[in-house]
Amino acid sequence: MSRAFCLVLAEMTAGGFATLIFVPPHVLGPSFFRFAGLLYAASLAGALYLLHRAAPGVMPTGAAYALAIPVATYTVLAWTRWRGIGYLCVWASLPAAALFVARLASAGAESAVGGEAATVASYGASALFTGSAMTAMLFGHWYLTTPDLPVRYLQRLNFVVIGGLVLVIARAMVTAGLLRSGVGDAAVLSAPVLGGVVVLARVLFGLVATALCIGLTWYCLREESTQAATGFLYLVVCFSLMGEFISHMLAPQLRLPL
Repeated sequence: MSRAFCLVLAEMTAGGFATLIFVPPHVLGPSFFRFAGLLYAASLAGALYLLHRAAPGVMPTGAAYALAIPVATYTVLAWTRWRGIGYLCVWASLPAAALFVARLASAGAESAVGGEAATVASYGASALFTGSAMTAMLFGHWYLTTPDLPVRYLQRLNFVVIGGLVLVIARAMVTAGLLRSGVGDAAVLSAPVLGGVVVLARVLFGLVATALCIGLTWYCLREESTQAATGFLYLVVCFSLMGEFISHMLAPQLRLPL
C-alpha cells in the first residue's frame, strides 16, 4: 500500500509540473507560479523521501535529480524578477519528467504483455491524468482573483485532463480484454475483497465518477462558470488519485496495469 501511494504521488508531481506549460505566464501575476513551484517542489521532495523509505528499489535516483533541478530552479526564480526565465524550466523539465516516470515504471515493471514498454505507457498515462487534474484545479482558483482572465485557458487545460482520462479508460478496457483472454492473473479477482470491492471502487470512483465530474467541469466552463468548474476539479483530483492508487495496488497481483 505504501508503495502504491508513493508511486501515485511521484506520478502526480511529475505530470503536474510538466503540465504547467499549459498555463500562460503572461496573463497571471507571480502568486500562481510561486505557489505552484512551492507545491510541486514539496511534493517531489516528499515523493522521493517516501520512495527511498518505503520502496528503495523503485526510487530512480539519477532521474529524480534530473527532475529536481528544473523544479527547484523554477521555484527559486518565481520569487525573483527573473520568473519569466524560470518559466523556461517547465519546458526544460519535460524530458526529465518523462525520464523520471519511465524509470519509475522500469523499476517496477509488472506488465505481462508488452513488458516494460506497456508499463511505461501505463505510468505515463497516470502521470498525465493526475498531474493535469491537479494543475487545472490550482489554475481554476486564480479565476477568483482575476475575474477578467479568459476562460479559454482553463478550457484548454481541461482538454488535457480529458485526454488523460481517455488514456486510462483505454488502458482499463485493454486490461479487461486481456484478462478475459487468459492473459495476466485473473484468478486474483476471485478473492471476495479484491474482486468484489477493490475493482468495483477502481471502476466507479477512478473512472465513472471522474468522467462524470470532468463532464460537469466542461459544461461549467462552457457556461463560463469558473468557480463551479474549480469545485468539480477538486473532485476530479480526489477521484483520479483514488483510482490510480487502487490501480497501483492491483497491478502487481494482476500482472497488468488497470
